[in-house]
Amino acid sequence: MTHAHSLDRGLLIDKDAACLVQGKQQWTYADVARHSYRLARKLKEAGYEPGTKASILSRNSAAAFMCVFGIARAGLTWVPANPKLNEEDNAYLLNFMDCELLIFHSDLADMVRSLQRQLPKLTLWLCLDRQLPDFLSLEDWLGDVSAEPIDAFHDPDAVAIIAPTGGTTGRSKGVQLTQRNVNVFMASHLMSLHYPHSERPVNLAAAPLTHAAGFAALPTVARGGKVVFARHHRGAPSHGAVFTSDRDLPAACHARCGDTRLFQHAVLHLRGSAHGRGKAQAGHPGFWSLHDPGIRSG
Repeated sequence: MTHAHSLDRGLLIDKDAACLVQGKQQWTYADVARHSYRLARKLKEAGYEPGTKASILSRNSAAAFMCVFGIARAGLTWVPANPKLNEEDNAYLLNFMDCELLIFHSDLADMVRSLQRQLPKLTLWLCLDRQLPDFLSLEDWLGDVSAEPIDAFHDPDAVAIIAPTGGTTGRSKGVQLTQRNVNVFMASHLMSLHYPHSERPVNLAAAPLTHAAGFAALPTVARGGKVVFARHHRGAPSHGAVFTSDRDLPAACHARCGDTRLFQHAVLHLRGSAHGRGKAQAGHPGFWSLHDPGIRSG
């Protein structure tokens, strides 16, 4: 099973259910699947072979995360990129991982223009959200390509993701994760947070899903759940303060370490949390977890 297969499982549960929610917009499983079909078909038509490295450089957005499924469906290898990194580090990682395709948000266009001069291996640059004078938009590149269903590429031992490491032992390196590795992760995640069978999980996504937090959103999609993109505002810590509505009780929250203000607003609704280790910030621990016995922490 690939990332795209996790989407297909959610599609079978309820194609008209909300899959991704950002602000007042939402995309159903059918919407996200159609986008993945179009992107996968176009990648194949353009001659990109399975195993080609592709990356997405964007702030947290539903449009960016949808591209992950199209990349997987075509058999390409996803290289998660971090929009918080500086230009030098992004140039190093994209070159080190041998990326050939980059989809980026226009907010990062200035960085991308500089990256373009440093990354000769990267042959296709697409702006995620709009046409720019010097870059083709993703939608224009897709053109009139068909949205008819297309089977997802599947080889359990193919490299699905090359995940950058944290850089604590020198410059960041890449960990090759096969499709089988991703499947084991999803199974472990589902068992750890043991979502109730009678409910569809809601994932409150505070950290960028085109980076590390995207791994944790995949099991939610496989269960036919909903991924809600956290709303950020000025004055909040790195990934922002989050507000949830009573009808969107999160089954899990994925946030960057140290985002304590997140929990001031969301913790009362959380049924589980996923956390990780990161660099400590002033006044914040480098590792956080929730100890309320009513909250399952993984």
